[in-house]
Amino acid sequence: MHTDDFELVYWALGLMHEFVFKGVALDEFKEARGVCRSINVLLAADESYVSRIVLRTLKFLMLDDGNRTGQCEDGQPSALSFGPL
Repeated sequence: MHTDDFELVYWALGLMHEFVFKGVALDEFKEARGVCRSINVLLAADESYVSRIVLRTLKFLMLDDGNRTGQCEDGQPSALSFGPL
């Protein structure tokens, strides 16, 4: 998601959100290095709808299969910590 074409980034994020939400390729997204870091950068976008999609995507990536520690796939703390549910 490193491009100046914001529309392309938006569509890529939207597709990723749909896949993660439906559990399609969830393990592959979790194993991909730098995914959390890349989409965390999008939180600074001026458009609030992009931030909402980023937060929902991170939530579905982190809350599945018992990973409730607020860490991304590389074990680094994420910018967000959802805490216990």
